[in-house]
Amino acid sequence: MKKIRLSSYPYIINNNNYSTITFDFIFPYVYDKNHMFDIDLFKQIVMNSSYDYKTEQEFKKEKTKRLIMNFNCIKRRMHNNLFIIFTVTIPDPNKIKDFDIEKAFDFCYNTIYKPNVVNNEFDKNNFEREKEYIKFSIQNSLKKIYTYGYQRFLQHVDDVGDLKNNVYSNLDLIDKSTPKSSYDYYKEVVLNNTPVVIVYGNVEKDFIENLYQKYFKKQNTEIIIDKDYISYLSLSKDVNYIEETANYNQSALYMAYKIEKMNEKDNTFLKLLCSILNSNETNLIFKKLRTENNLIYSHNFERYIRSGMFLIESYIDKNNKDKTISAINELFDELKDVEFIKECVSKIIKGIEYHLVELKDEKYYILDEFIDDLFEFNDSLEQLCQSYKELNINEFMKFLNRVKLDTVYFLRGEVNETK
Repeated sequence: MKKIRLSSYPYIINNNNYSTITFDFIFPYVYDKNHMFDIDLFKQIVMNSSYDYKTEQEFKKEKTKRLIMNFNCIKRRMHNNLFIIFTVTIPDPNKIKDFDIEKAFDFCYNTIYKPNVVNNEFDKNNFEREKEYIKFSIQNSLKKIYTYGYQRFLQHVDDVGDLKNNVYSNLDLIDKSTPKSSYDYYKEVVLNNTPVVIVYGNVEKDFIENLYQKYFKKQNTEIIIDKDYISYLSLSKDVNYIEETANYNQSALYMAYKIEKMNEKDNTFLKLLCSILNSNETNLIFKKLRTENNLIYSHNFERYIRSGMFLIESYIDKNNKDKTISAINELFDELKDVEFIKECVSKIIKGIEYHLVELKDEKYYILDEFIDDLFEFNDSLEQLCQSYKELNINEFMKFLNRVKLDTVYFLRGEVNETK
């Protein structure tokens, strides 16, 4: 297994084009399905209170007083790797008179490291409120065909569990989360862990390193991550056809494709194929299903590069199932034309080049690219564009021969669609 070796000292990206400074505190950990709700619960609690500011009103008031422009927490999970990311954005002190950057940093540090805890567990009232909110949101979301159908589809297509083992299919786990279990897990993932710190903006290296040393009081050490991002789904021996009924006034069709003998070298090919099918430059799925055949109300396209799969999701009249499947099959037959593929690739390259020009004005593009490169999350857009320019078309056509329809799941809506 590949190991990523990082420094515990701050990574500084100096950029004086903007009037803000952003801190990212990234805590790497090993993902554990049994703690999925502990993660969601501690995120909500930590981002809305602290030991010093116990109510949400007090917390927000103080955050505003310290001129914290943005402060949030997200989780990023890739197979067995979990990353808890706290992002803080504050004004550039050179642009705001009397702004004290250390007071702002102090508030955010104490929010992360001194949460609202009593007797080694999160505040019970806050915890129960957040738990009920999460449960209500999940249950309410499952009443909608878009969520319900997709979650049912995942149960049939995912033999590994990376996709289907989520909060929707494990709602019973939330009742196992307690104020103590959630805080204990927070201690493991955050308090007893060492973050990768990234600072982006017009900052002095010495000032940031001194600030880091004052609060973290740690020597520069090595952070080692076992990179375990990929888990390809198995291709079924035969295509799975599943049909279920539900009380909706429209129907949903899910067609999942997997790559036979998928390997990491295929990732670029899979990204390219997904762009050919669904990018703004080509828009092949929408053209085939809506413009040419008027079969769908709407559609969605999902790519799962690290699982070796992509999904075409169509919302249709229940009588259009076979016509929609036939139209999508017809689209894949068109992809056997080498000249057509070359034309699509050319459009995609041009689209990326235009987009790269636009991104020069995007505030966080440099930061996002730096993080992707540092943790080896993704190739940069420039790298991807170059790989498309150097595409071996014969190898790509061989790859297309390994793209196989794996699962067709149809959720038939039984409510009269004219109502």
